[in-house]
Amino acid sequence: MDRVFKPAVVGGFRRREVIEYLQKLAEDNRESAQELEQRLQQAERENAELRQRQTETDERSGAVQEQLEEYRRRADVLSEEKRELEQRVGELQQSLAELGERTREETGTVSEGLTEKLENACRVFDSFTLRLEEMLAELERAEQRAEEARAQTPAANKLASPGEILARARKTK
Repeated sequence: MDRVFKPAVVGGFRRREVIEYLQKLAEDNRESAQELEQRLQQAERENAELRQRQTETDERSGAVQEQLEEYRRRADVLSEEKRELEQRVGELQQSLAELGERTREETGTVSEGLTEKLENACRVFDSFTLRLEEMLAELERAEQRAEEARAQTPAANKLASPGEILARARKTK
């Protein structure tokens, strides 16, 4: 604040003006000091709040860092378990392939034997069926001849049919 004082009548300056000026300067300084003090207090409050936030952030960061380390440990454990499981799966696949090969070999051998036995059984069955058909045809021819003979002679009607004779023979056995 640049101020020019009026000179006093007898050497110097007017005392009242100087005192008023000094009082005004003191008042301005007090107001400035109060304003600066308020700003300082506000800055200290903001600083304390920021420090508190920083502390909370550091704590959260520490907790997050601990969780991250825990997740890393878990990931390492899981990676190791995965590696072991993959190895075990490989071993099981190899065992399965070997078992499949053995099964195919054994099934082939058994299958060949069963196929041969089945073919033999089919041949025997076919032979039996053919022989049975021949016997049935012969029986039908015999019954037909017997029917013809009965029809020609009345005394023959009292004779048993070949089917009846076979049934009686089976009962006696």
